[in-house]
Amino acid sequence: MDSNSELPADYHQHNGGKRQSYDEMRRDIQGAQLPYSIVLGESLFSKQKFGDPFELVRPVEHDLTNRAFNWQRSVVRDGGYWRGSFTLEAQRRSEDHEEREWERILVNGFYNWLGNHVEEEYLGGGNALTWRGFVYSITMSAGNSVRRRSYEKIANKVYIRGKPDEATGIKPILASPQDNESILRYGLIEEEIKLVGDDPAMALQQANNHLKRFSTPPIDHISRINLPDTIRLEIEVVGYIHTAGWRLVFHYNKDTTSSYSAMIRNLLNTYCDFLSVENILSFGMTTGNEFDAKTPWEIINTLVEAGAAPIGAIERPLITYWVNEDHGVEMEAVDLTQPDYFIMDGGQWKTRLNEPLTILARKMRPGVVEDTAFPSSSPTVTNLFPRETMSYVYEVRVDSDGKPNWRGESIHEAEMIQVLEESGG
Repeated sequence: MDSNSELPADYHQHNGGKRQSYDEMRRDIQGAQLPYSIVLGESLFSKQKFGDPFELVRPVEHDLTNRAFNWQRSVVRDGGYWRGSFTLEAQRRSEDHEEREWERILVNGFYNWLGNHVEEEYLGGGNALTWRGFVYSITMSAGNSVRRRSYEKIANKVYIRGKPDEATGIKPILASPQDNESILRYGLIEEEIKLVGDDPAMALQQANNHLKRFSTPPIDHISRINLPDTIRLEIEVVGYIHTAGWRLVFHYNKDTTSSYSAMIRNLLNTYCDFLSVENILSFGMTTGNEFDAKTPWEIINTLVEAGAAPIGAIERPLITYWVNEDHGVEMEAVDLTQPDYFIMDGGQWKTRLNEPLTILARKMRPGVVEDTAFPSSSPTVTNLFPRETMSYVYEVRVDSDGKPNWRGESIHEAEMIQVLEESGG
């Protein structure tokens, strides 16, 4: 089985005009000799004490490799491991001991797996970690209901600020209650809400009311169904870069001028509880901008999108960053002059133009790509690349069939007009 077809051709497809049963699908996936594993581990956010070092190693709770259907995940330029999803099912009231056990596991999972660690490992060629993140949302379909729990509405520290001070322009914090039990379970997640009315004395009560509602994720009742014999979990996972959006930064960089690099290091060290600094690019640029009520993620992305000063006389308008296995953030400028990948006729991806082997789909990352089959009208140099056949792939997604898909950076109309004019189009 080649690297781009990691599942049987008929996996999850109609078989002879009839949808395969759950047991048939499970036998297919078990017999496919999948080249990867998916494991569920304990949450990296829970059971921590304030001030303790961030523990990176958690025991594996379940090997989901032969249970997870429709597994797909993506990697992006600004953050690395991004999103993924898969489905788990078990038969209810089955006579099979394993099915009864998985029925119990899935019910427990719906109520307890939010935040749990999920990891994909490629099992060929010495094994390699190819994706890691945590459970972001869980949707359970069973009996008469579809219900969902997620990180979307969690807020376990709530801020209410007053009107800006006339002298400093700084908004005073009127209330900032927090739920320590929720923080120890899900991680510190902050939210600012507006004061309703004109009485600052009511700020704490309003903040506490909001905290009461959202410090524990509510169960959303989505729809009515009839599923008496099956429990189904649809699980969405995200990479740890998403935790950079959990804290709030007020009046950051006010009345100062700082380098991009120093700001990013400070944001990661001070406001990102589950990330650390590994290797941050020296941008060679500074800013005096103030950022108020922004998350570290929003500020970092603003700086990253601004690009970097030339490095070695080479323009570097694109920056890429990702979270490594130790939760350290690594960042570098993108060299737009050389392709990282070549796409050949038939869609095969290679790291060298003339090498015989194609790259493994699960090891692909965002980068500069040259499509050797794309028609070129002239040797025109575009704004970013030396050849028209080159582009930047922003997101690489591996779908449930094991094949890669990708999303590229947008091509601006002005660049297209320039190309057409210079080529006489």
